[in-house]
Amino acid sequence: MIGAPTSRPVMLDVAAMGLDERIARFGRPLMKPGPGLDPEVLHREVLEAPTELEMAGEGRLDPVDLEIFLHKLDSIIDDGRDVCKYLSMAEMLQAGDLGVGIFTAKGDLAGMSTGVILHALLHYGPVKYVLKHYVDDPTVGLADGDIFFFNDPDAGGVHTYDHFLMMPVFSDGELLAWVACGGHQGETGSRSPGGWSPEIGTRYEEGLHITPLRVGTDFRFHTDHLEFLLNSVRTPRQNSLDMKARLAVCVRLRQQLLREVERRGAVFVAAGLRQSIKTSAELARRRIAGFNDGVYRSVAFLDTIGIEDGLIRLPVELHKRGDELVVDMAGASPEPGIGPFHLRWHLARAASAAALFPTVFRGLRWSIGLFDPIKLTAPPSIVNAPGRDSGTGSGSHTGRVVVQGLLLAAMRMLHDS
Repeated sequence: MIGAPTSRPVMLDVAAMGLDERIARFGRPLMKPGPGLDPEVLHREVLEAPTELEMAGEGRLDPVDLEIFLHKLDSIIDDGRDVCKYLSMAEMLQAGDLGVGIFTAKGDLAGMSTGVILHALLHYGPVKYVLKHYVDDPTVGLADGDIFFFNDPDAGGVHTYDHFLMMPVFSDGELLAWVACGGHQGETGSRSPGGWSPEIGTRYEEGLHITPLRVGTDFRFHTDHLEFLLNSVRTPRQNSLDMKARLAVCVRLRQQLLREVERRGAVFVAAGLRQSIKTSAELARRRIAGFNDGVYRSVAFLDTIGIEDGLIRLPVELHKRGDELVVDMAGASPEPGIGPFHLRWHLARAASAAALFPTVFRGLRWSIGLFDPIKLTAPPSIVNAPGRDSGTGSGSHTGRVVVQGLLLAAMRMLHDS
């Protein structure tokens, strides 16, 4: 065996529960809070309450000007993606295993790059954690030029091998937005060079687990924080260059967003970011309403839990009800407690986006708003693993199988309609 189980499966009569009861009980992360970890911020309403800037611009946006701004926003984000690819040293970043995003002041994703959808969709958790726990903390706070790093999957990432930077954007002293860039770094000081290994049994073999951490101020890294991170890995030169590449992307995104503030004003930009999300949500509901109501099923399997033979069952039921979709993963294999294939709820939800955004929502603008009509429920299992010690390094592989299963279910819905 790879290691001792860290938790026992919770025996629940899930089949006897109705769908709405499953949503109420399991439509959220089941892991417990911890230092730097708050599952509540990973399970918020799609759009937070508006800021004063956003409220000031509500109803005052010219539709043509808004479309021009959103097109420019997409160009800014795509430019950031290219800068990350061409400045980075890690092979996976050069290959495009990355994500770039621009968020509202409260951390809602208003625009994202292509590359790997999961990455851009998962920055929101650490942003909301900083806003909830650090802004009013006198030992931390938040200021223009602050730089935050994270890679802990339980904080909102994929696995420890993906490293992220995020920065706030201020205009005249008021928080306007957030920018973020991250992707697959690989080396984290885990038991295996390069990061990932099928031999990993628990999270404690997966190297660095950094919850949201301020690693710089005034647009510059803190030398002590940077050296701590670099001293913890086998490839300090590569990781150093790639950290600086991410910072270059964030600074560039910030500069270009502030140019739009100079052209259009902070009220327009803040309200435009929020309207982007609202429009995506409205169009997504309209798109879903055009499909037939029904339940569409698929099931897929993984044949390993690490270096040992095993069988992981990953069923998907897609419930189409009115203008909503419910992704139900009841019946998934229990949490094995060993091996690196555990998935967290927020990653399972992001995996649903990787399946639905380019297909069901094809042609719509990608933002967190597309999640507005989607609910995901997963009882305690390998896809909503509550065990704090569980390894998640190969959760991305489990997520890929979830994507495949959801694609099959979604294609059946589209064909039926």
